[in-house]
Amino acid sequence: MFINHICRVTISCSSLALEKAPATKKAITVYISEALDHSPSLIIFEDLDSIISSYSDSEGSQPSTSTTALMEFLTDIMDEYGDKRQSACGYGPIAFVATTQSLDSIPQSLSSSRRFDFHVQLPAPAASERRAILKHEIQKRSLQCSEDILSDIGSSCDGYDAYGLIYTLSLKQA
Repeated sequence: MFINHICRVTISCSSLALEKAPATKKAITVYISEALDHSPSLIIFEDLDSIISSYSDSEGSQPSTSTTALMEFLTDIMDEYGDKRQSACGYGPIAFVATTQSLDSIPQSLSSSRRFDFHVQLPAPAASERRAILKHEIQKRSLQCSEDILSDIGSSCDGYDAYGLIYTLSLKQA
């Protein structure tokens, strides 16, 4: 079986992190319904760690009740569609991908096999790559920015991802 069309549903977890846990669960349910309506689908949890950390206790020692409930909800969903994938010879209605700043922030129960089977760690961009990212975003947004500012941000923001770089640029432009 060759699939030549797949629906991609991106869930911006950093946006959902601003919501209360029940609203987050409801939003994820809506996204999953959309994915099912247009299956086969790929659901991308962008910055998954942001919703986990936003509901954790401030001390960080124990996950909050909201975090635990949300993690159980996510694992139940992934298990349900993982089981359907197993019974359909490897093809199911939904596949899941997640991005995160740190795999360490994702509970083992969520990152275990059958949920997120493969873990790929990408290094933070080097200074020259950071300048290239900034230059691309500036051109894409038709902004004006001097090479000095690009170089300054690119060389001083070690460990930043693209979002952090663009945010820093917006602060310098203000």
